[in-house]
Amino acid sequence: SPYTLSLHDALPIFESSFTPCVFTTAVDRTIKILDAKSYDLLDTYDFPSPVLSLALSPQHHSRFLVAGMMEGSLYLMDLVSHIVLQKLKDHTKYIVKTAWSDDGRWVATIGYDKAVIIYEVVESAIVEENALLDGEEPDELAATPRVELVKRHTHTTKTNPEAAVFLPGSSHLVFSARDDHLLHYLRLPAASKSDEDFSLSSINLNENNDAWVSFSM
Repeated sequence: SPYTLSLHDALPIFESSFTPCVFTTAVDRTIKILDAKSYDLLDTYDFPSPVLSLALSPQHHSRFLVAGMMEGSLYLMDLVSHIVLQKLKDHTKYIVKTAWSDDGRWVATIGYDKAVIIYEVVESAIVEENALLDGEEPDELAATPRVELVKRHTHTTKTNPEAAVFLPGSSHLVFSARDDHLLHYLRLPAASKSDEDFSLSSINLNENNDAWVSFSM
């Protein structure tokens, strides 16, 4: 738990602390959280399907996590409150990769249904749940942000996409696909939207610009 409990004038005061952690997934349908130094098990989350990929939010001290399932569901979790905030079922097959953009605005998933899906992370005002006592400092983790994933774009690929990453600056999602010699760049909307929003461009990975798909050591 991220909380240490002490008593002051018979009222509970919560003090948050941060522990560097390692996250693991396995076919036992769990996400396990381990202490990065001692590797002690700190927490376990159970799911109805194996988790193939996960990503942590770069905002709010990484309290939010998205997890992509083998059966195609996407979970949005709050690791502080241990609550599933959303369960989305926009893929029909394996979600093989989830990614969260550096600016915290976008989440991407790719699946073996030949779909690349972009969600926008929509955040509402933080709800202050506890009044501060005399001498108590504000604690970001004592209030619960309202976060929701809203689907903004779906791109269909010719073959199964296999890898995806957001560029630094969160301007593009870059993804690759099986039996494909191209690296694909999906443009993300800026604060001021334009006609280029979600436009797709590609780079040929072959030095001689042919269309062969080949492998070398």
